[in-house]
Amino acid sequence: MEPRYCKALLVETKAAEGTEQKVFRFRATTETQDRQREIVTVAGWETEAFKRNPVFMLAHDYSSMPIGKVINLETDEDGLLADVVFDEQDETARMVQSKYERGYLNAVSVGFNSLEMDYGRGKEPIKHTKKELLEISAVAVPA
Repeated sequence: MEPRYCKALLVETKAAEGTEQKVFRFRATTETQDRQREIVTVAGWETEAFKRNPVFMLAHDYSSMPIGKVINLETDEDGLLADVVFDEQDETARMVQSKYERGYLNAVSVGFNSLEMDYGRGKEPIKHTKKELLEISAVAVPA
């Protein structure tokens, strides 16, 4: 099964407790229709495997190393929230972090396996009602 992707945006940046490292809070998903005419529902996330390997990738490139990690993942009434820290020892990660800090990047995208879908009727969008979170990525253009 091919991974699916969904868009989201930067919410806030703050200092990590007890360090100078920045934490970036992203709205990782919402239940709004995306550019692919699909909806990822708030409910139905399987995150157990992701929490064991909470990678923050660059542009869903599964052949490369992560540029950061998700240190906190929450669900609220609007979707998933993810707190991300960048790998300060990685040159690419530092460059991507700088793009978020300077406002050149604002979006992220979740990579997931869709486990159950509601195909809708007529012009209704597909709804992903049960899905496995694989990773969250920094992206220039979200779905």
